[in-house]
Amino acid sequence: MPSGFQVFHPNGAIKVDSSMRLSRVIETIYVGGSASGSYTNEQLLSGTPFAIFIPTQGVQSVRFSFSGATLNWSKYQTQYPTDGYLVIGVY
Repeated sequence: MPSGFQVFHPNGAIKVDSSMRLSRVIETIYVGGSASGSYTNEQLLSGTPFAIFIPTQGVQSVRFSFSGATLNWSKYQTQYPTDGYLVIGVY
């Protein structure tokens, strides 16, 4: 007998299946106006890491790089870097 987990749309189409990769947010942190920084957490090794920067005002481009359990970021257009929130997770 087959086993697993599935969630269906009302029309019967599969919405989520246990064979799909789902995202997991590890932490959301506030990042001040500094132009660069880093974050270390062993949970980043538990999947493919991702990061999203959400500025509190304006637009800010951010470059991310991962090395082992460490996320490094640097902001472009750093003449007036804005603060915001960094959502960090794995999928």
